[in-house]
Amino acid sequence: MRSNTRRLASLLLAVALLFALSSTAFAAGEKPLVTMETVSSDPVFPGNQVTVAVKATAADVMTDGKLTFHYDSAVLKFVEARSGDAWLEDGGLTYVVNSEQQNKVIIAFLDEYGCQAGEAFLLTFEVLKEQKTTVSLEQ
Repeated sequence: MRSNTRRLASLLLAVALLFALSSTAFAAGEKPLVTMETVSSDPVFPGNQVTVAVKATAADVMTDGKLTFHYDSAVLKFVEARSGDAWLEDGGLTYVVNSEQQNKVIIAFLDEYGCQAGEAFLLTFEVLKEQKTTVSLEQ
């Protein structure tokens, strides 16, 4: 009896692991849920501002969470973060921006319905000096 219980438990565990591994492989082939791109049309020179859009690639992929962005504060100065047009008006989006740490901006957010595909957040930076740089989203 005890042996049959162990066999059943082992079989269930094997099926669960197989399911978990197959769903991970499926997810790995998917496109990213969040992308970033520059949306400013002005030339990027010291003194000008540049805006980076954080885009959701599908509806309802972002309902709550924390996004952490890294940048070079010798090249860029964080100005503001604001919500984009991907959020439903009646969803009650609440977000807090923390830019107190050097080289880092954190946005914590919560929305009842989640955002649609499109611009979820817009981050604006002032360009301090002419140098190639990036704004990256922490994985």
